[in-house]
Amino acid sequence: MWLEDIHDILMTHAPDKGVPLVLGASGGLDSQALMQLLAEAGYVRVTCVYCDHGVRDAEDRQKDWERVQQLATTLGFSARQEQLTLEAGNFEDCARRARYALLHQVREQTGAAWVLTAHHGDDLVESQLLHWMRGSGIAGLVGIKTADYERHLLRPLLSVSKATLLAYAQETGLSWHEDSTNHQMDRRRN
Repeated sequence: MWLEDIHDILMTHAPDKGVPLVLGASGGLDSQALMQLLAEAGYVRVTCVYCDHGVRDAEDRQKDWERVQQLATTLGFSARQEQLTLEAGNFEDCARRARYALLHQVREQTGAAWVLTAHHGDDLVESQLLHWMRGSGIAGLVGIKTADYERHLLRPLLSVSKATLLAYAQETGLSWHEDSTNHQMDRRRN
C-alpha cells in the first residue's frame, strides 16, 4: 500500500519519467531506498548528490560516497560528490542551509524539475518535536511538507516510517552505510 502512495506522489509531481531530478543522497538507508524506489518507478534522469560536510573522519565519509556511487551506477543514475563550506553558527542549521543551496544549484545546472530528499515519517515527527521545543507554537507543529513548490523540493517518503523503509531495504537486498554521527547523543536530532 505505501509503495502505491509513493508512486502516486511521484506521478502527481513528476509525471514525465524522463524529467531530470536531483536527489540528496547520503549513502544511508533512507536515500538508498529512495534511489531504488525512483528506479522502480521508471525515472531515468536522476542526479544523486552526496554532500560532504567534512565533519566526520575521511574513511566514514568515503563509505557513504561509495554506497551512493555504487547504487547510482547500478541504477543508471549519475552521482556527484560535493564538498560543503559551512558558515559559523549552529551546525545543524548551517549544514541544512549549505546542503539545500548546493542541491538547488545542481537543480539549476541540470534543469531538474525537483530536488528530492529522503525525509520520512519519523523525520516529520522529529521536526515537529524540535519546533515545539523551540517554542514555535501551533505553526511549528505543521513540520515539513511533502511538496514545497516555491523551492522545487519534494519529499515523497513523509508518509513512510523508518521501520517500513528498513523492511523494504532488507526485502530488496539494499545495502547502506550508517552515519557514525547518528549515535552521538549530543546532537539534538538524535
